[in-house]
Amino acid sequence: MPGITSESIMNKSASTADFIHFSHGDLEQSIPARFEQQVQRYPDKLAVKTRFQSVSYAELNEAANQLAAVVRCLSAESDAPVAVYFEQGIPLVTAILAVLKAGRIYIALDPADSRERIDFMLRDSGARLILTDERHYPAASARASAAVKVLHTGGMEGMARDTCATSIGPDHSAYIYYTSGSTGKPKGVYDSHRNVLHNVMRYTNGLRITANDGLVLLQSCTLSGSVSNIFCSLLNGASLFPLDLRQQGIDGLAAVLTEEPITIYHSVPAIFQQLMAHMQHFPGLRVIRLEGDQSSMRHVRLFQMHFSPDCILVNGLGATETGLVRTFTIHPDTVLEGPIVPVGYATEDMETLLVDETGVEVPAGESGEVMIRSRYLATGYWNNPEGTQAMFRPCPVDPEYRIYRSGDVGRMRPDGCLELMGRMDFQGKVMGRWVAIPEIESALMQIEGINEAVVILQCDAEDSRLIAYLVPALPGSPPIVSVVGQALAEKLPDHVHPARYVMLDAIPLDAGGKIDRKSLPLPDDTRPELDQPYVAPGNDTEADIVAIWCEVLGMSGVGVNDDFIHLGGDSIKAMMVINKVNMKFAATLSVSAIFEYPTVAGLARFLNDL
Repeated sequence: MPGITSESIMNKSASTADFIHFSHGDLEQSIPARFEQQVQRYPDKLAVKTRFQSVSYAELNEAANQLAAVVRCLSAESDAPVAVYFEQGIPLVTAILAVLKAGRIYIALDPADSRERIDFMLRDSGARLILTDERHYPAASARASAAVKVLHTGGMEGMARDTCATSIGPDHSAYIYYTSGSTGKPKGVYDSHRNVLHNVMRYTNGLRITANDGLVLLQSCTLSGSVSNIFCSLLNGASLFPLDLRQQGIDGLAAVLTEEPITIYHSVPAIFQQLMAHMQHFPGLRVIRLEGDQSSMRHVRLFQMHFSPDCILVNGLGATETGLVRTFTIHPDTVLEGPIVPVGYATEDMETLLVDETGVEVPAGESGEVMIRSRYLATGYWNNPEGTQAMFRPCPVDPEYRIYRSGDVGRMRPDGCLELMGRMDFQGKVMGRWVAIPEIESALMQIEGINEAVVILQCDAEDSRLIAYLVPALPGSPPIVSVVGQALAEKLPDHVHPARYVMLDAIPLDAGGKIDRKSLPLPDDTRPELDQPYVAPGNDTEADIVAIWCEVLGMSGVGVNDDFIHLGGDSIKAMMVINKVNMKFAATLSVSAIFEYPTVAGLARFLNDL
């Protein structure tokens, strides 16, 4: 879609009647100051609603002010971060606002997280005060010490409260959000009021959020994805609808989307796919936001099947360290080119660079690491100057800008539209050539009988191979591997065909709903399901060749009529097989022999005829 920006597409689908532009001038304040402007505009309007209670803007502001005064009293001797320890709901939102109004930094703790993770976050952040409710007070108290106080926010009556206002500037720190720690120890990302407001500005102007909108909050409070929903609603006069998926499930989510005036939906793609399995229509939604993990053509098709022409799907790219950096807008009648759903075009003041291993920018069409250049990047990693220095680099051209290394691999189209190829942790080369894993996953999910597909690159000292994890469209009816291989041959070159296929009942997800690639089981050495039955060796030559194939392919139970490619063979393994066959039989076969005679039986007959 050359020459068309995501913003120009969004403007066609969103009503602009009540839209108020979020300007750069609005960044020169604190988050509470912006919130209080909305309170003045919409005092009686619904601010937050859950299954059990709701509050107006005026009520939420009053409760946050009361709690903020107590927080100032209890933390008067320290400006250490304040932990908020609640489940999803109004008390959590109130506590976050209160901490910010008190001029402190908040860190959100999820009671469902492991004790080890919660203790690490408290220890690493240096929090000296924990805010919680009656239900979680015992667990929070167990973490109290002489240095750490615990406040039950339901029992504040009679406590002394100061009345002095706190001066908070846009450059004050607002929060610490910890990364998942999937690649090591979690890092605490901290950021300023100004940068949070700038991220809200990018969402507000891009999605044209108004006070008429309702935003659903599905993300755990410990995930930075919750920030955009909380503040994009409360800093625009919109309504926020928190929902705990662990308690209410997908059925509860479908009910809330049907019953409440929610207009903007946001989740990772896997949660959206589960929601669409209900085959329900949600006519009130005008925006579907998919972020946090890779979207596929399957997600696009589900959107286009179930939503009206007035609704748009926005595929986005962001990070805790950057906020939203790219967006791509899809309408129900949009036709996408290629197998990858792009993450699109740059958002305001966020520039994307793609560089190779030496740090040199790559041209359009080539893969490179995604770097983000902006003056609105996160402040850094809390108490981790080495990590900050490694990931946030000064810009050699302008000292007001910095450059963040995302760890993502991307490819830029000629029109400036970015395609995301996945994490560098999961990328690499097969037979000396880079592989685009999203393209393989997309091709697999277009094959009949496959509902979901995840591909990883497994590397060791001797070899690199692709492993595909498939969820059948019909439970208990796994696709035939040889049939899948034949279908892939029509779509992809040989070097990007998976060497192994693993059938799963479901793809594992982490606490945030993202695909948990590190929990995928390693394939065993059993023969895959093929379109012909197993046939044992019938003579010594076949038995010797089977032994060689099993050794090279790392597989047991190879049959004499099995196709070499369907067993995961490639040109490198073909050379290894032929070398061993030549040594075993004192032959001089060329590598082409295994492709001319791709079964053990055929190769054995060829040898015997020499």
